[in-house]
Amino acid sequence: MKTKLFKTKPFISIIAIVVVAVVIGIAGVEITSTTWFCHRCHVMNDNYDSWFHSSHQLAVETCVGCHLPESLSSKLIYKTRFGLHDMYVNITGPPDVLEASDDTKRIVNDNCPRCHKVMVSKINLDGRRCVDCHRHVPHGENRLSVKQN
Repeated sequence: MKTKLFKTKPFISIIAIVVVAVVIGIAGVEITSTTWFCHRCHVMNDNYDSWFHSSHQLAVETCVGCHLPESLSSKLIYKTRFGLHDMYVNITGPPDVLEASDDTKRIVNDNCPRCHKVMVSKINLDGRRCVDCHRHVPHGENRLSVKQN
């Protein structure tokens, strides 16, 4: 009986640790996917305010609607990679603006047709991206998170 009990406890402990890690991971993804979380960073205040007062606020509930890939696996990889980068930048020095990477620009552009499918289908982009002409949407011209090339 004593031998069986010692064999069962480590297994139960491992299962419990895995379950707790999964619950914490899911909660972390949910919390960091909220606009509230994105808005906590001082450099995002103007971006949040401009989005909040735009028509996109009604259509896109959170920042991730435009700024993260649609598939869950890509979303998790992107959130980890760029979330850690942005956190590092904020901890090691006060950035004036978090600038969008080429990956971010691609993702934002790929997300436009999710809401604007009919409109985008009627446009001959000729290799251009939506954000090439609409880079101020919905954040306006002040404190852009997308660096102008």
